[in-house]
Amino acid sequence: MPDSFTILGPDGPFNQSYEWFAVRDCQREMAEAIDSAIEQNDNLIVESGTGTGKTFSYLVPPLLAKKKTVISTRTKNLQEQLFQTDIPWVCKALGISPEVRVLKGRSNYLCLYRHDQLNRQPDMLGATARINRIYDWVSERGDGDISEYPRLSSEHKRMITSTAENCLGSQCEFSKECYVNRARIKARSADVLVVNHNLLCLNFQHSGEDDSGLLSHAEVIVVDEGHRFPEIAAQTMGISISKERLLQFCRNLQQAALDSELDQVWLDQKCADMAQLTEDARTKVSDDSVKVLVSHLTDNREFMTTYWKIVGLLEEFVCAIEPIMETSHEFELCRDHALDIIEDAKCIFERENEECATWYESSRSGFSLSQIPLEPGKHYGPLITDFSGSWIFTSATLSVGEDFSHFQSRLGLEGVVSERWESPFDFEKQALAYFPRDMPQPKYRELYDESVAEVVKQVMPLSSGRAFVLFTSHYSMNYVYRLLDGKLNFTLLCQGRDTSSNLLERFKADGNAVLLGTSSFWEGVDVKGEALSCVVIAKLPFIPPNDPLLIAREALMNKAGKNIFSDWQVPSAVLSLKQGMGRLIRDSSDKGVLILCDPRIKTSSYGKQFLNNLPPMKKSDQLEDVRNFFAQGKYWLSTLRTTCCRLHSIWMVRLTKNLSRPHAITTGLF
Repeated sequence: MPDSFTILGPDGPFNQSYEWFAVRDCQREMAEAIDSAIEQNDNLIVESGTGTGKTFSYLVPPLLAKKKTVISTRTKNLQEQLFQTDIPWVCKALGISPEVRVLKGRSNYLCLYRHDQLNRQPDMLGATARINRIYDWVSERGDGDISEYPRLSSEHKRMITSTAENCLGSQCEFSKECYVNRARIKARSADVLVVNHNLLCLNFQHSGEDDSGLLSHAEVIVVDEGHRFPEIAAQTMGISISKERLLQFCRNLQQAALDSELDQVWLDQKCADMAQLTEDARTKVSDDSVKVLVSHLTDNREFMTTYWKIVGLLEEFVCAIEPIMETSHEFELCRDHALDIIEDAKCIFERENEECATWYESSRSGFSLSQIPLEPGKHYGPLITDFSGSWIFTSATLSVGEDFSHFQSRLGLEGVVSERWESPFDFEKQALAYFPRDMPQPKYRELYDESVAEVVKQVMPLSSGRAFVLFTSHYSMNYVYRLLDGKLNFTLLCQGRDTSSNLLERFKADGNAVLLGTSSFWEGVDVKGEALSCVVIAKLPFIPPNDPLLIAREALMNKAGKNIFSDWQVPSAVLSLKQGMGRLIRDSSDKGVLILCDPRIKTSSYGKQFLNNLPPMKKSDQLEDVRNFFAQGKYWLSTLRTTCCRLHSIWMVRLTKNLSRPHAITTGLF
């Protein structure tokens, strides 16, 4: 049987079958490395620059070897792309028909029990009628997936989906028809299973407890967008008390208490008390968004009094539920839910653990107290090492220079083979890095933000808009937005004034827009072609020094004799910068300018680490070079390229829709 290197070569089925396919040495070499890892049951870390074709590199080897494979991504968009497009293309080229499934979160699917309960209640303001239209739409699909239903409000979504706390499980009268159960059964038999990082982490943590679990038969686990995996792994191991969790408990209890012997007047009053206490827990700290270590709250008597009142009210609920638990399984679930919250609430303040970060965070809509481990690798390292098959981690940003130690240490991985392939794009011709002169130091915040706004006003006429301006804080983003509003001859978009997905669509459709964003737009955003020709990095993406997680990590690292800045801050910022500048060149025909406003990249002792991680592009501090870059072939060539890109996109969409899928396709969730 030919290997992946040959399959992806000039005489292979991809090059013979698909006119759009381009043979790339880096893609073939990456697939060859994954072939070797799978054959030897080794784990592998792969950094693959934009344009290397890493998706086919990690799909071909396990499919060719007929290995039971789990593929994990961070976003739903990539899940859908893999499931609907990439995997069918690979299967068609290889002439195979594996069973492929995709699992989404539980909240993406209709709960038949909740829908039935809703129909038993009076139709308040036409809500039931609207929900029934969703039910009819879902029934036609046959898979229960509501995630693609147009304009579904969060309130309606909450009414017709279940949570882990309120699901009746095997005691539900709809358990045989349940979309969750059906999807789980199908997922366990899949040859290829596409999930997200949260589901992978939750299942992997408990894989040893259930031999029939989703990962029990997996031979290869591929983690795409792997740079976010350690963070998500830590989050799934943590605990959290939030306004939403407390109010969800109240909603569950009120639903369970319908037509029961529980005193409805008492219950409604207690739920109202809970709502007020959760609001007090937010305002007793600050009316504004704030993020502080929990240890800083212990002297806040008003907050602590409110917090323990919440715990006391939960205990009242438990006392009221226990005498009537046997009348309904829902009451038992509510009792267990309350006890879980009480235990977590006490742990957050009573369990001292220097290896965890514990912090309070508030916003205009609520508050949360969270505790997560700082070193998830202590748990995950042994699990990954002891796995009988292969783990493949891949992303465009896993190394600092050629050093993978920062990523490896976060997951507790030792002795793991790591490989990296640079992007095949010709950055010398396609891109320019511009460093504006005479920028003030970022510590002078307003002066600095005003200087960033001036840079944007200077450059946007040269680039014809078509720019992302990326910030590390909402404050600076909004301040610069106010400075630019009405000052540009291009559509100005800003994160927070619409959903991120809507902003991105408006940006693409406009063709000359300027979009200001924070973390949501530093990664996972793909805009090919002329619509994005300039990326402005307002400031090096260092974690703020007052961040509670950073403060907790600093104490732990100091104890180990490490320096928080050089050993953590700089590597983390380098990887974030690589993600941000990765938005610029997404295709071999793209051209653009990367603007790095922060003067520390040229003046500080650590600046070289950032410069060394830039692609091999031309660099300049002269605005005239930016003008010349955009002036080259600006008019008819840009129009031609844009037209070709749009025609290519239309052709690809039609090709995808017309592909006959050679494998079973069923959607599901966990």
